[in-house]
Amino acid sequence: MGRDAYHRFFEGYTEEKLPGDDGRLHTKRTYRDFLYAPKLTSAQRILRMVGLSALYLGGGVLLVLGAAQKAACNSAWYTVIGLGLTLICLVIEAIPLFTCLTAPAQQTVYQYKAGHRTCVLWARIAAGATALTSVLALIATLAGGEAIGMPVLLFALSCGCEAAVGLIESAISYEKQHNPNA
Repeated sequence: MGRDAYHRFFEGYTEEKLPGDDGRLHTKRTYRDFLYAPKLTSAQRILRMVGLSALYLGGGVLLVLGAAQKAACNSAWYTVIGLGLTLICLVIEAIPLFTCLTAPAQQTVYQYKAGHRTCVLWARIAAGATALTSVLALIATLAGGEAIGMPVLLFALSCGCEAAVGLIESAISYEKQHNPNA
């Protein structure tokens, strides 16, 4: 498994063993594969960074606000499990989202896969987990004989924010660019 991670991280690189000043061999890696760049202007990249960050944080805030409401649906064990699952997904989603938003304009294969593709995947997973939490809260509300309350609405809005992150990021196309080191 560790060897696979090494090859994924250094995908597209060539390695040369060169003697160092200390007499030992050192590995020199040069990236020779295509570079990946989003088809965005610098202003669009800034808007993407601000917009996706706002949607992600807004979804998290809406989820927490929904969970903090004093409603019977929030004390149902299955809603609590759904909330826990959703929070875990949101924490995991933050890593590729941060990687994606802070990536350079021209990226290696690994940066492209670890940022853009993983961000889209985890945004979809988080949206699905949030939708599940919303449905579970709705079931708990209806089973308790109450009117549909604020938590269900807030969970649904949170789901919309996370789905929007995935949709916006998946709509961004990347182009392969020639690498001068190739």
